[in-house]
Amino acid sequence: MRALASAIHQQQTREGDPAPCLPRAVALLGEAHAFGFAPRLVLGVRAPDEAFGALAWQEVEERPLLEDARTPQRFAALPQLPLAPPDPVP
Repeated sequence: MRALASAIHQQQTREGDPAPCLPRAVALLGEAHAFGFAPRLVLGVRAPDEAFGALAWQEVEERPLLEDARTPQRFAALPQLPLAPPDPVP
């Protein structure tokens, strides 16, 4: 997975993508599943007392996957949307 993450980063750098975290995180979801992980996609923003910043990353068992371990402390995670609509109430 690190090799794929590196290849994605290199391609995004060549293309001049200024904020590659979301496409990278989404692209790596399938790869993580193929390796047996069950990641969740996390979108976060920096604390209000800092300059604005946002980041997308994956977590497995509440830990960042292929990201700095301090990422959850540096960014406040936004509420997650459900992956599928709930079953209808009979």
